[in-house]
Amino acid sequence: METTQTEHSKPVQDKKQLLTLLVAVVVPLLLTIGGVWWWSGHTLLAIEKAQLIAPVSSINARAGGTLDKLYVQNGDIVSSNAPLALVGNELLKAEDGGMVISIREDEGGMVKPGETVAKLVQPSAFRIVARLEENKGLEDVRVGQPAFFTLDTYGGTKFYGVVDEIRPISNEGSIAFSISEKRETKIFDVFIRFDLAQIPEPRQGLSAKVWIDTRP
Repeated sequence: METTQTEHSKPVQDKKQLLTLLVAVVVPLLLTIGGVWWWSGHTLLAIEKAQLIAPVSSINARAGGTLDKLYVQNGDIVSSNAPLALVGNELLKAEDGGMVISIREDEGGMVKPGETVAKLVQPSAFRIVARLEENKGLEDVRVGQPAFFTLDTYGGTKFYGVVDEIRPISNEGSIAFSISEKRETKIFDVFIRFDLAQIPEPRQGLSAKVWIDTRP
């Protein structure tokens, strides 16, 4: 009786082993094929030079004088008309509010007339600005295309957004000379809009790398 049970159980064990082998081989193969298929439908344009940037508002002292008191520090979020610093008898305020990205820290120091005491940005205005040469795929970039980017500060963490704007005119001074074509190669700004909540601590000027999905 024992011999009969062993003979019957052996084919069952062989089937289980075969099934396990098939799963171990076929599943990774299908995943690989699926990954190749997915990436084949995605044309990613990589841009190495990019930064996290927002327009800057400078708060300047009119008459100048002694920097008697500071009310904020770098990184603070302030509301409209919040006090920033006291220079002589002049109270400097943040007219539109925003994030303080720079402020003088030398209380007791002298401030010249017209000198900048603080700089602010609107957090909602933060964009990733990628610098792209006109002959490096600019013709394939369109507003609304999905994109993702990394920030050097956060390692390989990916953040997601969309192409928001392409500046049609090159930045002054941002011109490279192409020896092969004997002409100037213009550099354009490509703006990436994103949900700021993705980034724990956004800071002006953080270095970034961008990938844009340029599928038609």
